[in-house]
Amino acid sequence: MELTVTKLWNKNFIMLTIGQVVSLFANGILRFAMPLYILYASGSPELMGRVMALSIIPTILVSPFGGALADRLNKKRVIVFLDFFTAAITFAYLWSIGFLSIVPLTVLTLMLYSAIKSAISSATDASFPLIVPSEELSRANSVNMSINTLSMTLGPLLGGILLAEFGLESILIVSGICLTFAAVMELFIHIPKVKQVSTGNMFADVIGDIGDGIRFAIKKQPIMAKMFSLAMAINFILPGIAFIGIPVLITQNLDMSERMVGISHSVMGAGGVVGGIVGGILGQKLRIQKGHLFFVVLGILILPMGLVFFVPTHTFLAYSTMTAMLMLMFGTVTMFSITVMTFIQHITPSEMLGKMMGLFMTATLVAQPLGNWVAGFLFEQFADNSSIIFFSAALLTILTALWSRKHFKGIPLDSKMEANKE
Repeated sequence: MELTVTKLWNKNFIMLTIGQVVSLFANGILRFAMPLYILYASGSPELMGRVMALSIIPTILVSPFGGALADRLNKKRVIVFLDFFTAAITFAYLWSIGFLSIVPLTVLTLMLYSAIKSAISSATDASFPLIVPSEELSRANSVNMSINTLSMTLGPLLGGILLAEFGLESILIVSGICLTFAAVMELFIHIPKVKQVSTGNMFADVIGDIGDGIRFAIKKQPIMAKMFSLAMAINFILPGIAFIGIPVLITQNLDMSERMVGISHSVMGAGGVVGGIVGGILGQKLRIQKGHLFFVVLGILILPMGLVFFVPTHTFLAYSTMTAMLMLMFGTVTMFSITVMTFIQHITPSEMLGKMMGLFMTATLVAQPLGNWVAGFLFEQFADNSSIIFFSAALLTILTALWSRKHFKGIPLDSKMEANKE
C-alpha cells in the first residue's frame, strides 16, 4: 500500500481525532467514577483495587486478538462498531443498577470497557501510519497521547462533580450520549486496508498472526521485547499509585472530598497534555537511545510523595505536593510513550502494525492488575505508614532505569531507516 497524503492534518486524521476526543472523554468519566463509586460505597481500598484489577484482565486476553483482527478487518468499521457497542453497554448498565448487585455488575461492565478500549486503541494506533506521512508519525502520536491525557484531565473533573452532585446515573447518561456521537463522527473516516495473506480460516489466520508478531518482536526486532518488559514494569508501579493510592490518601488520610480527588487527577491529566505537546514539539529530538532517563526522572518524582507522609506536613501542602508530582510524572510518561510508540511504528511493516500495537497494549496492561491489587493491599495494610510504599516504588523505578540503560544505548542511531529493509 502506498501512502498518498502529504500533511498531518488531512480529513481522515481530523475526523479520527474528533471521534477519539469524544470517545476517550466519555471513557475518562466512566473509568474514574465507577471504581471510585465502589470505594465510597464500601470504604475498602482493597475492594477498589480488586475491582480495578479484575476489570483489566480481559484486556490482556483480548489485546493480541484485537490487534491481529485490526490488521485483517476494516479498521474504520472496528472503531465505529466498538464505540456504538460501548454506548449500548453504558445504557444497559444504567438500566440494570436498580435491581442487580452493584459490585459484580461494575466489575463486568469495567471488564467490557477495558477490553473494548484495548481493541479500539490497537486499531487507532495501527491507523496512523496509514493516514499520515511517515515523517509526521511523532506529531500524530503526540496528538493521540494528548487526547488520551486530556480525557484524563476533563473526565475525572466532571466525573467527580457529577458523582458528588447528581450521582452515577448522570455520568452514565452523559457518557452514553458522547460515545454514540463519537461513533457517528467516525463513520466519515477512510482508512486504507492493507492486504493480508489468508488461509480462509479466520481463527487460524489470527492465531498465526499473533505467533508472527511474537516472533517478530523476539527474533527480528528483539528490542521490542525489551520495550514490552519496560511497559510491564512501569504499569506495575504507576497506575497503582495514581488510581488506588492517591484517592485513598486524599479521602482517608487527608480527609478531603471526592472533588479533591477529581481535581488531582485532572491536574495529572493536564501534565500528560503538556507532555504530549512538548513531545510533539521536540519530535525526533526525543531519542529512543536516552529512554532510560525517563525512568530516572520518574523515580525521583515519586520520592516527594513519600516525604510528605514521612515527616509532619500540613494537609494542603501534602495534597499539593502529591498533585504536582503526579502532573510531572504523567507528563514524563507521555513523552516516553510517544518516543516508544513512534519507534515501534517506524520499525514495523504496515501489514503487522495492528499485531504489534495489540502486543504492546498487552504488555502495558499485563502487570497492571497485579499492580492495582498489590497497591490496594499495601495502602490498606500501611495506612499510617504510606511513605514506605512510595520509597519502595521510587527504588524499584530507578533500578529499572539502570537495567534498561544498556538496552536503550544499544539501539543503532539509524535503526529506523534500516528496520523495514530487512
